[in-house]
Amino acid sequence: MSKIVKKMNYSINYLWTKEMFGENIIEKSDNYSRSITKKINDFNVSIIFYDNYIIEHIIENDNGKVLYYLHFEFSNFINTVSIVEDLLDFAYENNKEVKKALFCCTSGITSSLFASKMQEYLNNKKVNILMDACDIGSLNKKSEDYDLVVLTPQIHYKEKSLKEEISTKIIKIPTKDYASNNYQNVLSLLEKH
Repeated sequence: MSKIVKKMNYSINYLWTKEMFGENIIEKSDNYSRSITKKINDFNVSIIFYDNYIIEHIIENDNGKVLYYLHFEFSNFINTVSIVEDLLDFAYENNKEVKKALFCCTSGITSSLFASKMQEYLNNKKVNILMDACDIGSLNKKSEDYDLVVLTPQIHYKEKSLKEEISTKIIKIPTKDYASNNYQNVLSLLEKH
């Protein structure tokens, strides 16, 4: 590739990347480089274009910890597009807000076992939902730290009175899914709420 064509493609790649990042970007430049940074939830996502055709991709969390780093020499537009798409996929996939669900039963024993197995299932599926469990007696105090309270079949009958006592959204897990450990159906239920 001639120097002129490479320089044009490099400039086009910068403009394309800027377009991909969308609104609310921060652009900086100095004598050796230009950069684009965008805040995506808790991540700072940056791409730096150096004048020597080196491109750096960096994702940092709010504490400044580098979670993703790649540098490469610009060779062609198509290859670079694919790498930028991978960067953005990583940023969005790994930066989802964690939903917290609290399973509740009479004593907390069966709900703890179910929540533990459900958490294992979610981790294997790479789903950002945090599971926990409690007994009915500690629900009022614990529920305020969660996005969702999931009542097990043993206490379905308490749904109406609990809705008057706590502000956290309450749903009931279907008996057949709870008794058969049908985690996929429970996940579908959680994702609806």
